[in-house]
Amino acid sequence: MIIERMYVEHEEGSVSTDPFVIGDEGCIYKATQEAMLSQAEQEAGKGRSIRYITPFVPEQNMQHLYDCIYSLAGEKKLKVTFNDYGFLFRCLDLIKDGNIIPVLGRLLTRSIIDSPWSDEIMKQEEADLSAAVLGPSFIHEAKIEVLNRYNIYELEVNICAPSFIEEWHRMGMKVTGYANNALISIGRTCYSARWHAITGECSGTEACRSPISIELSKKWSRKNFMYQDASHQDRQRYGGMYILGNAVYRQQDSADALAGLMGNYDYMIV
Repeated sequence: MIIERMYVEHEEGSVSTDPFVIGDEGCIYKATQEAMLSQAEQEAGKGRSIRYITPFVPEQNMQHLYDCIYSLAGEKKLKVTFNDYGFLFRCLDLIKDGNIIPVLGRLLTRSIIDSPWSDEIMKQEEADLSAAVLGPSFIHEAKIEVLNRYNIYELEVNICAPSFIEEWHRMGMKVTGYANNALISIGRTCYSARWHAITGECSGTEACRSPISIELSKKWSRKNFMYQDASHQDRQRYGGMYILGNAVYRQQDSADALAGLMGNYDYMIV
């Protein structure tokens, strides 16, 4: 397994030779920071491999992000993670010309098993239906064949059961996990911007760079049309959950708890 290290803002230059990860799964502004791209060029010049994670991309930002990728791809063959089918289509020429290596990101590979409420959603269903539904959405030969037509042979996923990783490997896919968090959801509007009352373009602010913890205190009852105290089970569903920009994450279990799972992955982002 290959360890890849995420870019950290304001961090001094690293002497590591591990593959270097830049970009963001949710925010177009974070994914195109000049300081980040400049450091990526320097690291590529030193011979480090680069993984560029791209978010859901508004149409008005597609060309700028495309230009960022095109520029970096000139330094060294670039691995690009796509979390937007529209932007994947926009970059088909770079894929076909062999300038970039495409990867399908967590926003597109998520399934019902990544929801904290999956057991609650499925508990009323028959056991055979639950068994069929409660699995990764891309363990399907036809879907993998479509991805392969676009030269996609790698998936990024939340940490999941080893049996799922084995199945992807059987279908010829490489699998990348994230050691520190699980992606729960991404919104079209920025939760952090709303929390901090940021208006207009927020590319210059630092406020959304800090996590906002989520804690459940009350829940709405559709039956009684009123707020009620949350149960211990309800609170557990939100345990370790936080907002970062327009994404909701869950803090991953400790490294010790993950140690038995990490060996199944081809790459691990830390």
